[in-house]
Amino acid sequence: MFIQQIEEMKPVNLFLGAGVSKLAPSYAPIWKEMQIGFCEGLFDKMRSERWDVDDTDQELEELRRFNFRPETFWERVLNITSLEFISSALSIVNRGKPNLNHKVIAELCDRGIVNNIITTNFDEYLDTCLSNKYHRIVSQDECSTAGSKQIYFKIHGSISSSESLQFTLRHTKKIPDGKSTLLERCLQGLPLVFIGYSGWDDDIMPRLREIAPQIPKIIVVRYPGSRMDEPINLLSQFPQTEIIEADFSRETKVWADLHENELGNRFADRFSSSDEATDLKSFYRQILVQVEVPAIPYLMSLLFELAASRDLSKKYAWLADDACDDARYQDRLSGGLRRRIKVNLSTAVAPSDTEMSKLFMDQAHENISDNPVSIASGTMNNVDRVFEYFYGGKLTSAQEAEIEQYATGALNMLGIGVIHGQGIKFRGSWCMGRLRAYQDRLPEAVQFYTAALADLPEDLDDVQRASFILDFGLAALRCSAIDNDNEMLNVAIGLLSEAERIAVNINDHMTAAKAMMNLASCYTLCGEFDLSIKKVKRAQELAVLTGDSGLRERAHNLEDSLRMQIQEFKAMM
Repeated sequence: MFIQQIEEMKPVNLFLGAGVSKLAPSYAPIWKEMQIGFCEGLFDKMRSERWDVDDTDQELEELRRFNFRPETFWERVLNITSLEFISSALSIVNRGKPNLNHKVIAELCDRGIVNNIITTNFDEYLDTCLSNKYHRIVSQDECSTAGSKQIYFKIHGSISSSESLQFTLRHTKKIPDGKSTLLERCLQGLPLVFIGYSGWDDDIMPRLREIAPQIPKIIVVRYPGSRMDEPINLLSQFPQTEIIEADFSRETKVWADLHENELGNRFADRFSSSDEATDLKSFYRQILVQVEVPAIPYLMSLLFELAASRDLSKKYAWLADDACDDARYQDRLSGGLRRRIKVNLSTAVAPSDTEMSKLFMDQAHENISDNPVSIASGTMNNVDRVFEYFYGGKLTSAQEAEIEQYATGALNMLGIGVIHGQGIKFRGSWCMGRLRAYQDRLPEAVQFYTAALADLPEDLDDVQRASFILDFGLAALRCSAIDNDNEMLNVAIGLLSEAERIAVNINDHMTAAKAMMNLASCYTLCGEFDLSIKKVKRAQELAVLTGDSGLRERAHNLEDSLRMQIQEFKAMM
């Protein structure tokens, strides 16, 4: 029983994820359930408006199957609604009552077994159970007020404070300095136990891995049968980490039974399940009354775009445009929404119909003529979507065709002045460079990368900058081998060295290791054998830190290959 193990290690810090609040009578839904319920609510809303839509069951099934990232999903919803609406939508996680997990955690706190608590959960079940000896912190501004009390740190905010909620990719791109400092202060020096947390947060996991060496013992409690690729498992790279498979809800029941006499009546209702979970579809349909009606098909178009269903995205873009002309909605249609709908339709028909695309963008300009940069946002979204195909491994022929259509289409439309916008040339050229490199059309890849470099945005973050320069350097290295081009090899060395420098500065071990491995190959070709082996050895060290067994194996294989090449070269001398 791992709760007994926690008691023996006391005091410990806890890091709690959504799994803690799933048990009745809290019934906090997991993300996939929220996604399905919201999409069902959208379709119900469209049917209630008597729109002429066919095959909605099949279309809904497409959205059910697709694994949206919650930050991306809510970012699209925020695009047509408001922070108040998102707060209402997320409140579904807080409509029940505290469950036994929350009560046992609070009891462990009262007994001095748990010290600080950090959670990414928005719900407030535990808030109602904890004693006032805890200092509750939910926002960046409050981090500096943390005194000597024990800390209950709601690192992504709390549902009753809508301005504190962190729910989009922009919010979770990087942890703010104040929160980063407080997180380290909360965790260092004591054992740390993760419960119900998978680690998919881009802002938190890198910081946790930086803090981990300061933590004497780490226990990760995995629910039996949970995914092995969850990022939280990367903490196993640290020798003080122990991963335990256990059902926390079952453990808390056993613990409550063992301590029944001590607890008196405090947990008398611990097995109560008289309350029922809220019907998600009905809940979301009810709050969707706050949304301008033409925005519903517009949002559906954005979601199908994310789900790579281009034809359905176009279909709902047309429905949204039709709704703009429907007399029923004129008094509820804002100029800003009309503009976004026109932009979305323009990019949905582009680049196969450039003239029609230009027509809709002209109509969008009529609604907002002083900000032409915003007209390009839909085009950029399309390029970003097909760019994501590269992260899925081998491309299908359909994906290759779609990448080519959107990336070259965006570049062509930019060239003839149909669209305007900072970053489109960079993103489109980078996308095409990757495609040509994937297709082994390396001279063309280098040309596209060169064009992208010439339009490198000044505000590009270092993660993206390192990734782009690594891509360019790898293409240059491969291109240099075609004709034994020493000049191109020198270009590759310069690019890969820059990618390594940036990645090392931001602790991006994966990118740094890849840059070093390719630099090792470059130095071997130049006859710099000692430098080559040094780079590949360092790459192996970083590969271990990433916890990526595949990268680690590639680094070892590369070292073996380089040593053979060096021996062969020396034998020829």
